[in-house]
Amino acid sequence: MANSQFINNIEITINFIVMPTPEMQHKKILNRRNRLIIVGNGFDLAHKIETSFKNFITSYVTSCVKEFLKESYFKDDLIEIGKPNPIYKIHYSGEITSNDINQVIDRIFSAKREPGHEYKVSSFLRHIYVNAINKGWVDIEYEYFSLLKKAKKFSSSNVIALNKDFDLIKSKLIEYLKKKEGEFTNSFDIQPLVDSFCEDIYGEEDGSDQIPGELFFLNFNYTNTLEPYVRVCNSSIPSTITYIHGSLEMDKHGEPIFGYGDELDSEYSLFEELNENELYKHIKSFEYVSQNNYQNLLGFLESGPFEVYVFGHSCGVSDRTMLNEIFEHQDCRYIKIFYHKKLDGSTDFKEKTYNIYRHFKDKGTFRKRLIPKGKPMPQPRYAD
Repeated sequence: MANSQFINNIEITINFIVMPTPEMQHKKILNRRNRLIIVGNGFDLAHKIETSFKNFITSYVTSCVKEFLKESYFKDDLIEIGKPNPIYKIHYSGEITSNDINQVIDRIFSAKREPGHEYKVSSFLRHIYVNAINKGWVDIEYEYFSLLKKAKKFSSSNVIALNKDFDLIKSKLIEYLKKKEGEFTNSFDIQPLVDSFCEDIYGEEDGSDQIPGELFFLNFNYTNTLEPYVRVCNSSIPSTITYIHGSLEMDKHGEPIFGYGDELDSEYSLFEELNENELYKHIKSFEYVSQNNYQNLLGFLESGPFEVYVFGHSCGVSDRTMLNEIFEHQDCRYIKIFYHKKLDGSTDFKEKTYNIYRHFKDKGTFRKRLIPKGKPMPQPRYAD
């Protein structure tokens, strides 16, 4: 019995000996606040890459019309232009002008029917194109969810049809972005943005702890524009990048996730009562589980105190569930917006402030965490 008790004591002692892992040692040595850097489409646009949804939709519709003007007929899965009447047939000789293209686009997306030509356009495509032109921008994911909520009130066939159109738009968007990424050559001076990413932490008085312990780049873009910046940052501060929505390099970062992510929407809970799985097809949470990217984010959030920097991301409601998890996390200390300064001197600081406000359930926490207006996001300039 005495020997047994002695052995048990040894086992208990051994159980409490925990060798620190490299990760644990890293955090203990640094013992500093980390920085989560949210990067959105505005980052690509600042590099003169036309990757906005408006850029894409305009380019797609224009290419369809150009093909129609060449052949007097065009058809794909989203749009059909033509079946011309022999009496009313447009003949174009020489170069097709922008005026020619705009005339046809006006006919396609107007309520009127021009004699001699038929126009069939996906209702989803029509909706997002009209919004892009009228508003000057369009959040396709938000528009999709708005239509999804309406479609569910009619029939499952409406939901299926909408999801099919959304799949088609997604595939064409990926094709468009691959082309734009292939055309891009980073001839910009990256140092101004690197300096912003690596600047001293906000509100620290102890000079020894002013450098961030780690930079975690949460990239919402599908393109690889951010990669060289992360490499340079990593030479002075441990830096990692997570493509939270996948990327065009699918083998490396997962397939592009394109859908809606506001499970806090008041109508979202009603989806559960309908027992219709088609409603969840393009809800982001169900796509995150097929990749490790979201788990990488959760691991960072639990690694210690952090502050949030926002570069080129609108912080719109299409990612509300995730952003709420970040902004209201108990270890989030501050949120800093690097806003866009326009040519006329105005900025989008207030607009981004409103959007971030929507992600907080506790409005008092919002007021405590948002850093007052500082400086705009440095705009990349061509290197000398």
